[in-house]
Amino acid sequence: VAGHLANAILLPRCLEPIEPGPCKGFEIRYGYDKAAEKCTRFAYGGCGGNSNNFDSRERCEKMCVESKNILQNPSVAYDPLVSNARCLLPIRSGSCTRYQGRYGFDVRKEECTFFMYGGCGGNANRFLSREECEQACLAKFTLIRT
Repeated sequence: VAGHLANAILLPRCLEPIEPGPCKGFEIRYGYDKAAEKCTRFAYGGCGGNSNNFDSRERCEKMCVESKNILQNPSVAYDPLVSNARCLLPIRSGSCTRYQGRYGFDVRKEECTFFMYGGCGGNANRFLSREECEQACLAKFTLIRT
């Protein structure tokens, strides 16, 4: 299950090829090299490209290396008491129809987003307010190494 979650949540961005884009600018960026299984530096042209493009090696590693490690260790990924591993879970509405507005951390967008929670089921990536979500998932987006 955890391997499937890693592919479903985090890896689409990290599995895209490193793409400098069509423009002729020169910005040092970092992208995840799936063959090497690490983040590598590349010259970004300034436009186009794709989302496998990070402004620092540290940010690339947090999103593509450390996050993958957490999700491959189910005992960490599903323990709501462990740091902010809950922020890495997909946003789920649940199976009931007693809809309530909630916020969840969207890993791809790297922000807290509003969604309708059905009142049961779902997972721990669910917060009463945007502020609560941001405090848990943005202010200390520090992942646990496995």
